[in-house]
Amino acid sequence: MLMITGCVCILALFFVVAAEPVFLKAKLTYSDFSALNNRIKLLDKQIEAIRIAAGKDPNKEIQKQINLINSQSNDVESEIEAFTLSFVDAKQMGMLLNSIMDRYAGLVLKEVKNSPVTVVDIPGIDEPWLFRHSLFLKLEGNYLDVLEYVRQVEALPRKIQWDSLKFEITEYPAGELQVEVHTLSTSKEWLGA
Repeated sequence: MLMITGCVCILALFFVVAAEPVFLKAKLTYSDFSALNNRIKLLDKQIEAIRIAAGKDPNKEIQKQINLINSQSNDVESEIEAFTLSFVDAKQMGMLLNSIMDRYAGLVLKEVKNSPVTVVDIPGIDEPWLFRHSLFLKLEGNYLDVLEYVRQVEALPRKIQWDSLKFEITEYPAGELQVEVHTLSTSKEWLGA
């Protein structure tokens, strides 16, 4: 029994002196290995993220925004163009109003005046895009001819906007009509008188 106890003591002493430090070192090496392995995985993820980012065009998002803005700008331009096409062409407005007046023998043109072309402000658009062309007319005639003239102008398939309309009887049934109208266009040119 003493021999067994002696063997156990020698083994215990061997374990304390030689084996335990080896086991502790192995345990530390394993935890270091585990930490390094986790760090490698993290670095691999970062490398993959960098590869993906390097494969992307840095201007792609900006180009998408530019394309979107250009598309919206084209849409607005198309809407303005369609809107202005619903109006009488500024170059034809004076002739058109005069040709309607010629249908009524009782109407006489006394005065025609172009007002200067003005820019219509459109929110969000810096450049002058839309122009207002105004025309002043003074006619003389009887009330019924004047009334029919106004109805004919209103019935035109393309619009003319009324700014003012004033009829004063000078000598019954004759009177004087003063009209200021305008049209809109994308052209600054004003040749309509």
